[in-house]
Amino acid sequence: MQRLALALILAGASLSAAAPAGAATFTVGSSDDEADLALDGTCDIAPGAAVECTLRAALQEANDTGAADLIELPRLDDPYELSLGGPGEDDAAGRDLEWWRR
Repeated sequence: MQRLALALILAGASLSAAAPAGAATFTVGSSDDEADLALDGTCDIAPGAAVECTLRAALQEANDTGAADLIELPRLDDPYELSLGGPGEDDAAGRDLEWWRR
């Protein structure tokens, strides 16, 4: 009985963390501070075979979709550091991040 209760609790928790229908999920896999290559629905900072997603790129993609997207931010070995410069801008190019709540 306890196992069934635990299974139901875990199943409910996993459902509540899911992104809404039509929303995208962007998983950050790099602590680098690089911008997204193109706002095309794929969080990727560099051309090539392997997709590499940073926090800045994930926010840029999520802001562009118009949906209530989910950004998965795992614990990485290196800290997330904002290093790109650009005073007074509003396009995620400086030492800050812009995001919009939907």
